[in-house]
Amino acid sequence: MKSAEKSVRPAMKVSKRNIMIYRVLLIMAAIIIIYVAATPRKISVVGNINDKVNHILAFYLLALLLDFSFPASAFRATKMLLLIGYAVAVEIVQHFLSYRTFSLFDLGADAFALVVYRLSLPWLKLVPLFRKRWE
Repeated sequence: MKSAEKSVRPAMKVSKRNIMIYRVLLIMAAIIIIYVAATPRKISVVGNINDKVNHILAFYLLALLLDFSFPASAFRATKMLLLIGYAVAVEIVQHFLSYRTFSLFDLGADAFALVVYRLSLPWLKLVPLFRKRWE
């Protein structure tokens, strides 16, 4: 599988500066997500949206940021498993909080977001802002 993934690697035309920006944004997003997931307070920005929609939006963003943070490799199993691992870690943290719960439905929404990201790649390649990632 690894040899097949290496043979289909996308060209890397994203500047090192932009890669660093994507990596910083990825870390910031991961920190914000774990904070929102672990805080007992209702965050008004996300509190008004359905919980599963929050998960889908958050993990779609994480997928995009992870993919753009490491443009030398395609968005395949390795990147998806890293994000699923992060999702499981978030749910484990929530399991130990008295005001939160572990939810397989949340994990399902997170995984769904990763599949949606993967399926949306052909359309993302048409967006001028993102096009350089694949040129």
